Amino acid sequence: MRASRIGAGEAIAGLGGLALFVSLFLPWYGTDALDGLDVGVTGDLNAWESFALLDVVLLLVAVVAVGLTLVALAESTPDLPRPPGRITMGVGALALVAILMRLVLPPEVDLGLGIEADLQPRIGSFAGLVAAAAIAYGGWRATEEPEADGPGG
Repeated sequence: MRASRIGAGEAIAGLGGLALFVSLFLPWYGTDALDGLDVGVTGDLNAWESFALLDVVLLLVAVVAVGLTLVALAESTPDLPRPPGRITMGVGALALVAILMRLVLPPEVDLGLGIEADLQPRIGSFAGLVAAAAIAYGGWRATEEPEADGPGG
């Protein structure tokens, strides 16, 4: 495996996939309404605590982005229905739109007794947004890069 084998687009998408994975553990949403209250709920929620399905989708997007970069590093060409760059671009765009939607329409949190808290985006949601954009851009750029013709390029 040689790092020179992959293009800039694949590298960007792979790093975006790693960043998206890390962002899932950062605070995505939070509320200041719970400060000073002993209600047994923390003020910040990561992606795993915030979503029922989107967290799993984002994990799969991260795995696809990193996986296709590793495929390029291994210099193997799997039999895929579309070029790897297009697949990466598509899943990155899907993640980007999904995260944008959740920034506009944050999840609701029910504290019980009919009390709901307004959630504000935290650093994880913005890190995830940037990571998804990097995956989509890296995939697009990979489709635009000429393929290397072996060890000499």
